[in-house]
Parts: sequence; structure tokens; C-alpha cells
Amino acid sequence: IQSKAAQSKVKLDSVIDPDLLKTSWVFVLEKSIGETKVSLRILIDEQSVQNSIQDQLNKLPFIDFKKEGSDLSIEFDKQNSNKLYLKTFDNYYLDSLNIALNREINLKGFVSKIKKYAQGRFIRKLEMQGQDLKLSFKIIPSNINANITNVDELKELMPDSFGVKKLKVGESFHILVINNGLKPAFFTILDIQPDNYSIVIVPGERQTPEEFRILPDQKLFIKDPWEIGPPLGNEVFKLIASDKPMDLRSVFGTRGGIEQSPFEKLYKETMSDDMIGTRGSRVLNLGSSEIDINKESFLIYE
Repeated sequence: IQSKAAQSKVKLDSVIDPDLLKTSWVFVLEKSIGETKVSLRILIDEQSVQNSIQDQLNKLPFIDFKKEGSDLSIEFDKQNSNKLYLKTFDNYYLDSLNIALNREINLKGFVSKIKKYAQGRFIRKLEMQGQDLKLSFKIIPSNINANITNVDELKELMPDSFGVKKLKVGESFHILVINNGLKPAFFTILDIQPDNYSIVIVPGERQTPEEFRILPDQKLFIKDPWEIGPPLGNEVFKLIASDKPMDLRSVFGTRGGIEQSPFEKLYKETMSDDMIGTRGSRVLNLGSSEIDINKESFLIYE
């Protein structure tokens, strides 16, 4: 099924009577939302080191090797031929390792960072709209809202004359969440950093997913502030709303006795061992459910 806003195309795997088709219904049970795949270049002249890296990473079908125009690269430190870096195409350093004297290489740390990069990039691009769940949120800078107690008077982060929202390293902010939908919703907020490393900022470490429930027409001001830090570049916040509580902080396992949101299962699947199994890069599916995703982005500068 190829679905658009106003129409869908259905490709049948067998012949069906046209008259029967006219009275038939199609029910969508799962939605495919793409692959978790990353392209990589190995910029190493030393053949034995290059072969060792290639042999280890060839086992991971979600990595697509390229000679140019890749998402990531592995290369030597220019001043030290015993040190390797894992870098993004836009020169963010994700990880480094030292090569042993016998030139043996353990890429376990690199693989973990590549998976995390793939997950962050996947979530950064993910867009979904709910039918009855419609949440929005605003970035509220602390320095221009210090003495304001009425949520309706809070001033959100505004773009500059070039249309870019900016926050400086060291500045702090709050978040205001608004439920514009018809149903109560649970929500979580992800921070996707400029290097695509993603972390959960709501709920906090000592908070439970069940605490973050918002009623229709309610405005929820999160009092705990966040402080801006490096890396510099384009930061993206994603607010994910669901009809069930979500805990994305624990990548593996389940919360005993609690029915998970389909999005929670999807998020954990992007980091699971099954994703890098022998069957190749996974096409991830999301069960039919009420999910709403909104984003705010801003530039971090010094």
C-alpha cells in the first residue's frame, strides 16, 4: 500500500473480482517508517588496519560502505598513527581508540556509537501526526522570563532576523507543553544533538513516565531548567505523545506488568541486537496507534 494525504494505491498479490473490490475495505495494521542504515568510509592507508576494520564491520548489515559522500568515516589521527577517530561527515568526533602494538583493533565502542548515531538520525527525521492527540511545545528562555508566573505571559524563543532560533552555551531554558487535542496524552521529550546523539530529557532521572500526562486544553510548564552546552550546531527536540506512558530511557527490556506504547517498542528496536542481525538492515514498523510527534530546533553557539 502506498498512501498519500487524499488517496492510496494498493497492489494486489492475486486477482480479485472488481465488483468485490468496490465493496471492500483495507485496514492498515502496521506502518513502515524506513530503515536504520548508515554509510561509512574507511580513510586508512595502512592495509592491515583497513582490512581488520572492514572484516569486523562487514558483519553489520546496517552499515553501507562508500568511497565518498558517506555519513561517517574512520581515519587516523594526523599526528598519531596509533589512534583512530570515528567522525561524522560534518566533522563531529563521535569516538576514538588506540591501536595495540600488535595492530589489533577492538571496534566494540565504535559499533555502539554508530548504532547511537543511526538511532538519533532516524528519530531526527521521523514525523507523525495524531488524529485526536495534538500536542505542541515551546522553548522558554530563562533570562527573559525570570519574573513571570502566568503561563499565558511566558515569552518563547523567537527566531532572529534571518529566521534562526539561537541559544548560547551557558544559557538556560524551560519547556511549556500544550495539549491542543481532544484526548489526554502522555508525552516524552528527546534531545537530538548536532552529532545525532540522542538523549531523553523528559522524564528526568527521578521521574516516572506516568507523571507526564496532560489533559485537553491544559498548558504544562516544566519548572526544571536545562542549560545549553556543546556540541555546537543544530539541536532538535522531539516531543512524542502517546495514549500510553513511554519510558525511552531503558533501551533494553520491558517495564514489568506495563503495556508499552508502540513508539516505546519502536525506539528500543532501533538499538536492539536484532537490528544488526544477519538478516540485513531492518525496515522498522509501527503498529497502528495514536502517536503524535512535534519538534523544535535551534542553533547552539558560543
